[in-house]
Amino acid sequence: MYLRKLCVLIALLLLTSLSFGQTELFSTYKQLNDEETRLPQFKDSDELLKLKLAQVDNINRSRRKYRVQTVRLDILASRVANRMAHEAALNKYMGHWNMAGEKPYIRFANDGGVHHMVENASSISSEGQLPMEPNNISAYMQECHLAFMAERKPNDGHKQNCIDPFHTHVGIGVAWDGGEFRYYENFLDVYLNFGHIKQETYVGDEIKLSFKMDTDNYHLYSIVVYSEEFPRPMSPRKISRLHSYSDYTETTFLQLAPWELPQKDSDGFYHLNFRPEKKGYYYCQIFLSKKPYKNGTASTKGKLQASGLVFKVN
Repeated sequence: MYLRKLCVLIALLLLTSLSFGQTELFSTYKQLNDEETRLPQFKDSDELLKLKLAQVDNINRSRRKYRVQTVRLDILASRVANRMAHEAALNKYMGHWNMAGEKPYIRFANDGGVHHMVENASSISSEGQLPMEPNNISAYMQECHLAFMAERKPNDGHKQNCIDPFHTHVGIGVAWDGGEFRYYENFLDVYLNFGHIKQETYVGDEIKLSFKMDTDNYHLYSIVVYSEEFPRPMSPRKISRLHSYSDYTETTFLQLAPWELPQKDSDGFYHLNFRPEKKGYYYCQIFLSKKPYKNGTASTKGKLQASGLVFKVN
């Protein structure tokens, strides 16, 4: 109870700070929010957008303590997170799968995401109606985030996601229904620009992938493509029992070591084509490294994963 009262007080201070000190920032994000056409039913209101910008400040305070780069709000990732939070609140579950059985990277890709995304999920439940004034919503978001940051090793996966030095953006999702409040943080690693990509195709058709770096600080290191069957529906009870998810599968369809990678063309693009052999999802992970590969053994451990591309093969 003390933590919730403290969060309400901090929320009021943040909202005051936002209204006086971030008018220009809000205008920029309001334009981005209005221009984004995907998932319009999960678009944030102006008021909720302001609350989320204040929450990004809260997240960045946590990140500064660990001396990692700050993150910016991502509109699409926020709508994807809103969609997940909405389903979870209405059906009274909390987890990383939706009721269609889709993991975070599949949901994000199906709604248009291409960058690597890692999800944090939390909830607040009450036997009575939760108050939902702006300061309450802000306080609930902070309470959930502070719970992530309070984790201790070895069970500190959410905290490590919050302070991952590679993250550049975050999508924030919230939803509530009666005594249920759901909160999601979708952290993104945005380092690549992609050419035109067809993310849905058929068995036997060739998948064509083109991308280039948007920074000179990293080098292409490795590419791994995992495959998996189409998911099956899951019950809210089953979802709530699963506390974490794997950002890969046990089936590797394609793996390119540093010495097997394609060369970039005159425009700086790398091109990769592959032909799927069966129906399902193909999850493409593109790894970058600050130092170019020279020789010796190769490992993706500690490397930057910069792609969340998922191809649906019918």
